[in-house]
Amino acid sequence: MDLSIVGVAIAASLAPPAVNMGLLLAQGHMELAIKAGLIVLLNILAIDFSCGLMFVLYGVTETAGVSQRQTSRAKRMNFLVLVIIGGLLAVIGVFIVLQGVS
Repeated sequence: MDLSIVGVAIAASLAPPAVNMGLLLAQGHMELAIKAGLIVLLNILAIDFSCGLMFVLYGVTETAGVSQRQTSRAKRMNFLVLVIIGGLLAVIGVFIVLQGVS
């Protein structure tokens, strides 16, 4: 798979709501700008969550020169971060849906 497609997909998910947020801020529409900012944050968290999940599913680890104890701790921390980001995604997603932002 061509990695440039991944970059284009990330840019396509981040640029439109970020531009909308900037335009809305420039026009003084704070409430709408905050909602657009939440969509940007939601997209960033979704990208981070999906990357972390893929690393876990494919077993991507860097264990060279790292003890078994450190590796085990890192795996627990990665899982915790995935759970926290997943929770944030859910909370922000529900908030956006309840606010009627499409």
